[in-house]
Amino acid sequence: MNILRWFAAALFLALNLTAISQAKSENIEIGSVEEIRLALYGTVAGGDSERLYENDQVFADELIETVKKSGAQIRFVDDTDLWLGASSQLTLDSFIYDPDRGTGELVAELGIGVFRFVTGNLPSEGYEILTPVAVIGIRGTDFSVSVAADGATEVAVYSGRVTVSPRGGGAAQSVDPGEVAAVANTTAAVSVSTGGSTTPPASLSTGHGAAAAGTTGGGGGSGGGGGSGSCFTPETRVVMADGSLKAIADITIGEIVLGQDGAHNVVSGVERVRLGSRMLYGFDGGPLFVTAEHPFMTDAGWKSIDPSATAAENGNLTVGALEPGDALVTIGRSDWRLAALGDPRGTAEGALGHQTLASVTAAAAGPQTPLFNLLLDGNHTYWVVQSADAALLQTVSATANASAIAEKAYLVHNKGG
Repeated sequence: MNILRWFAAALFLALNLTAISQAKSENIEIGSVEEIRLALYGTVAGGDSERLYENDQVFADELIETVKKSGAQIRFVDDTDLWLGASSQLTLDSFIYDPDRGTGELVAELGIGVFRFVTGNLPSEGYEILTPVAVIGIRGTDFSVSVAADGATEVAVYSGRVTVSPRGGGAAQSVDPGEVAAVANTTAAVSVSTGGSTTPPASLSTGHGAAAAGTTGGGGGSGGGGGSGSCFTPETRVVMADGSLKAIADITIGEIVLGQDGAHNVVSGVERVRLGSRMLYGFDGGPLFVTAEHPFMTDAGWKSIDPSATAAENGNLTVGALEPGDALVTIGRSDWRLAALGDPRGTAEGALGHQTLASVTAAAAGPQTPLFNLLLDGNHTYWVVQSADAALLQTVSATANASAIAEKAYLVHNKGG
């Protein structure tokens, strides 16, 4: 009997360990996005970076990132609140919560950026916040963490108490409201100063996200809402910095595209959204390829089909209404090849074309139609080819390709910066 009981207990333990292992390998929902200002991205383990929207779920072992001038608030299932400031990133290493027993843990690895935590229903000893140089323990608290590019960390407490210790080992220091702890590197002693604020900054507070900024992460664009982001259909061709063409859906972070005046702009993010109830548009009888918000360069400056929707996404860019009769700035295949070789003749004023827009076609498509846009550094511009039939792979040379002269690209703005 004892042997049978031992065997049953061992089998039960093995099954439970298997279940735990499977749970850790799966994407477990641990919270949701409450607010977004401009843009938020998430990368689950083994997956691609995807844009997140309000009410989207976040998962254990997910990398969360904001971009310039953006911010977000996430609420975990135990009611812990997390705010991310601009250009911030963290990984939600693990999250376990049993509301019936009141047990659990939250482990987060903070990268560069600014963050604020307000603890929820997890036991205080269940929190562990890590930065490149510090370990932060929590005692029921409202606090923020700033992490510099070199990992140097500052922790400001607004209520409650935290402990801060060097990640490489060393004495922990308690930090109370109005105090700020600083850690320079993994072995440096923790210094604590007084005179800090007991009021969190507005940029890391509820109401400073999407609603306050007037641009909700999942809000509508023109054409009835239900989608978000000025974007292109997946097959839209983009001129790369080497002169080749690539479908926008296949472009990844770190690749380089050709921009205005021959600029080489690095892709810092790829927006992936759904069309929703908006319309798609095409020019001069060509295929439908763009939403109404996206700005195109004309001989009279930037213009879009719906300037008000463009302004909601980028109030810093002056945009007029794009209408038949406007002259779209274009570049031919032979000239963008010259530009890719660094030859200024490729983007000289005489090389650029001006296509007089004869007509704009609009049509509905399925609400789940995927759309893409590039976030760029540099001058935030890139060239797109409306035709999905344009060959993707070419050999770059300074010799004009007579059969491709008719192919041209439009200059567009990525609406960032």
